[in-house]
Amino acid sequence: MSLFIHALLLLQQGGDVPALPTTDPPTVRFQPWRDNYIQLGSWRSDLPEITPAAAGGRNKDVETEFQLSFRYLFLADWLQDVLGRETSVFAAYTTRSYWQVWNSADSRPFRTTEHAPELVFERPLPDQDFLVRVAPIIHQSNGEAGVVSRSWDRGYVELVWRSDDWLTGAHTVRPWEYTAAQSASAQIWWPWGGDEPEDNPDIYDYRGYGRIRYSTYFDTRFKPSVSITAGSNLGSGAEFRGAFEVDFSLTLTGLSRLHLQFFRGYGDSLLDYDQLVTRYGIGFELIPW
Repeated sequence: MSLFIHALLLLQQGGDVPALPTTDPPTVRFQPWRDNYIQLGSWRSDLPEITPAAAGGRNKDVETEFQLSFRYLFLADWLQDVLGRETSVFAAYTTRSYWQVWNSADSRPFRTTEHAPELVFERPLPDQDFLVRVAPIIHQSNGEAGVVSRSWDRGYVELVWRSDDWLTGAHTVRPWEYTAAQSASAQIWWPWGGDEPEDNPDIYDYRGYGRIRYSTYFDTRFKPSVSITAGSNLGSGAEFRGAFEVDFSLTLTGLSRLHLQFFRGYGDSLLDYDQLVTRYGIGFELIPW
């Protein structure tokens, strides 16, 4: 809890919200939040033959995975009077589904779906390239009951660095000239309701207490971007376990981007958080509106 209090103190500092490609503070109420994508083909190793969503049937190793995520900006004057004009307050929601759409023999069931509402405070630090996010509560659940119920209540602090000055001016890599931008973040979370959630008491032994992420974007013809996310269970006291994800995307049309994803580790989903998973996916990323 002391970490949470320290983060709230950081929110009292000032600056303009750094964003790419502009540094203007957010004013649009509805905004994309986490990645929005659909993996039309998502192959996973060692997928259990039977899951509750497909009771009586058999899962296929290839399924469709998609994630939708948005946040709503509160612009109330009284909030800004209390927290400061440069502090943004969001209500956010993310849903992620694993759909056995290629499994026509068993009526194409949804293997599992996760929901994650959260409340987020965001404020820039005096250094214009940094901002801090504090989420006092995020509730993540698969909406199931009984032995297959999974839920994870926590709060987190995230430090974000963003810069469009990584490469200054135009840089020639024949036949292109390009500029590049990059960002990095470190997130640390803490549990609500005790260290051992009732549904999945050992989840911190697999997902740990934090993760780091690095992204880079090149302003070339197809605007390729690469993101790397890594986490581990350091601090849990359990045998070392981790997770590693790489996302690559490039522009196809004005509304979508080709999206490739690789994941290896624990915590691919709440339902299978304690299983070592290798996943490859190909699909489309929705361009932020």
